[in-house]
Amino acid sequence: MLGNGPVETGDSAGAPKLELGLALSGGGIRAAVFHLGLLRRLAEQGMMERVAQLSTVSGGSLIVAAIISRSGMRWPTSSGYLETVYPALRHLLTSCDLFSLSALGIGGLIRQNIRLLNRRAGILVDLLAQQWKISGSLRDLPEVPTWWINTTCLETGKNWRFSKREMGDWQFGRIMNRPSPWHRQ
Repeated sequence: MLGNGPVETGDSAGAPKLELGLALSGGGIRAAVFHLGLLRRLAEQGMMERVAQLSTVSGGSLIVAAIISRSGMRWPTSSGYLETVYPALRHLLTSCDLFSLSALGIGGLIRQNIRLLNRRAGILVDLLAQQWKISGSLRDLPEVPTWWINTTCLETGKNWRFSKREMGDWQFGRIMNRPSPWHRQ
């Protein structure tokens, strides 16, 4: 548990720095808001640089995609998160609606008409790119932290994982380093 003071990591005589692995859960926009605050607390403690592994699903994946996209396809430093990323995403999350018909507006409803019935995921992808500025591909992700994006495979019903270096599951196997966009299906 993070207290109010700095985190102790060992003596100053060359003890290895504590590395962090974060599991950011799903829960849609509420999870994204929670994780934004959690990461703010880590940044206040100067610990963003210690994040070595990320495992995300749903809302956790959305907010990490937004963070990395807003940081020039890098994991932000603690100061960068506090000064730039957090304020921008906080404003975005409190002023932008992605998950209702009002997010499209009347022009979007007319343009998207039939897609609303059978391609809602594609509309969400477009809105994330336009309004949240999420862009890039798996290959563009930073080396550190290693980010595991977890989903469910429609074929097997099992966990399907994406990362910069590979994607797959334990039944299907792994596909190495494909040039697939992370924000498109």
